[in-house]
Amino acid sequence: MVALSISRWQEKGWASFFLVAMLFAIPLSPSLKSIFLVLSVLGVLVTFTHKQDFAFVFSQAWCKAAILLFLVTIAACLWGEADSHTRFVLIEKYSKLLYLPIFAVGFCNRKIRMMGIYAYLSAMVLTCVISVLKSKGYLNFHSEDPGHVFHNHIVTGFMMAFAAYLAGWLAGREQGGRRVLFLLLTLLFSYDVLFINTGRMSYVIYFILMLGLLMHYLPVKYLIGGVVGFCVLFGVFVNQSKVIHQGTYSILDELHQYQQGNKDSSVGYRLRFHQYAKSLFLSSPLIGQGTGGFSHGFKKDDPVPSWSNKNLLDPHSQYWLIAVEFGLLGIAALFYFFANLLFAAFRLQEMKPVMLGLLSAFMVGNLSDSLLLYSVVGYLFIVFSGLCLSESVAKQHEK
Repeated sequence: MVALSISRWQEKGWASFFLVAMLFAIPLSPSLKSIFLVLSVLGVLVTFTHKQDFAFVFSQAWCKAAILLFLVTIAACLWGEADSHTRFVLIEKYSKLLYLPIFAVGFCNRKIRMMGIYAYLSAMVLTCVISVLKSKGYLNFHSEDPGHVFHNHIVTGFMMAFAAYLAGWLAGREQGGRRVLFLLLTLLFSYDVLFINTGRMSYVIYFILMLGLLMHYLPVKYLIGGVVGFCVLFGVFVNQSKVIHQGTYSILDELHQYQQGNKDSSVGYRLRFHQYAKSLFLSSPLIGQGTGGFSHGFKKDDPVPSWSNKNLLDPHSQYWLIAVEFGLLGIAALFYFFANLLFAAFRLQEMKPVMLGLLSAFMVGNLSDSLLLYSVVGYLFIVFSGLCLSESVAKQHEK
């Protein structure tokens, strides 16, 4: 009876549907994302035909590195002083690392991989349209900030820049009408990033991703000219964008105010969080303050009295957070994880550009935000990494 139920599950393809629906839901709704995440994981785990696939992924270095990083989080509870609730919250947030091998198995069918990418782009089209309507004053949705649609401008900016990269990658692969469609999507997402979204990190990530896309598609003899041309074009867009002008001016102004002693600004708070994180790291550089150590220290020492949220979980930098709570041990585990993802990416064929672009954007974004810790971008990274790495699982089926 159980075997029959499993067979019917597979025939209907519900697991595949949930995986695709999850990628559609990530940009739109945390609640729907959570629902389809659970259903996707269950759908993959109950499929008996995946036993050999799991044996393969658990033998891979990137999978072992992901599990190792999560185990460091658990082990660091032994020497930390944070309360049990804070520790549990952080363990739950880092537990997303354990989903990586599951998604690598779940997306092993190429058709499902591509449907997942299309679903994500469809959700980003909806996000982009709402963002544009907000910027023109036709729609009042969540807040006046056009970059804040379903998520805040930081998350939206990251996802929009990555969507532009994905659409550009697909445009280079397709022919005819489909190529035109993806070119138009690339332009639409690019317009949102450069002229509407207020997330300042998104401009940097967009530049890096598009530069990488050019390097992937341009022949070597045209590479230098193409890169120079893109940099000039990007400079023109920056010069014409009021949003980028305002963002750049605000950074420079807040830095100047910080130097003058006025430290209560977006940039000022980040710098003070980083400075406090540095002091905590230096007090225990090898193994850190333990899981939840930054939050515990922040509440106890109150290093930024004007900051209203005393339950701050992170210093607005994934690297500083890892350094504070897990020390050099954690930094080594984190970069071991990134390094193995990079090595795995270079062994891919079709999905190699997507994996490299995702990894580079994620590593840059973690300089100013704790992207692995927090839900939306962290899950986006894990799900898309699994989607890309599933190509290596599919290759095993051909042997």
